[in-house]
Amino acid sequence: MGGPRPRLPLILLTLFVSNVRDALSSRAWPSVRARIDEAHVFRGCIGMPRFSTSYHPRLRYSYSVAGQVYQGDRISAGTAYMCGSQAEVQHFVARNYPVGRTVTAFYDPNDPSNSLLKPGVFDPVSIIMAGVLVVGAGYTAHRSHASWRAARYKRLNSSR
Repeated sequence: MGGPRPRLPLILLTLFVSNVRDALSSRAWPSVRARIDEAHVFRGCIGMPRFSTSYHPRLRYSYSVAGQVYQGDRISAGTAYMCGSQAEVQHFVARNYPVGRTVTAFYDPNDPSNSLLKPGVFDPVSIIMAGVLVVGAGYTAHRSHASWRAARYKRLNSSR
């Protein structure tokens, strides 16, 4: 009985847990020198209202571990390290991550392709999204259980 269960909260929770794990464990990750290959400013930020005009940085950097070259694109664990006006994000990128700059990247020793530039940092947008996710998952679980109980009650009473 019952229809398909919503899987989006579970998927988002899995992503959130993975990002928190990276944020916490990255403090102990080894570091290497990396080069900023691309730095762009894109419109829109995850978790921001659609009517707002917000922007976020998107980077690509390259680094080498044990002779193998990797490319990374995360500033920190989470979905968006920074959201702001176009001018704010452009200034942030120009000041911190201009193309060609050498920066320090931190990589997961168990998976060197997993890297970030700001270890131990978890973006505030993801923290807000996590709160919404927990409330949404609780509500979904409650509604699903209530529907199941109502269907069960109806089934039991119709057989009498």
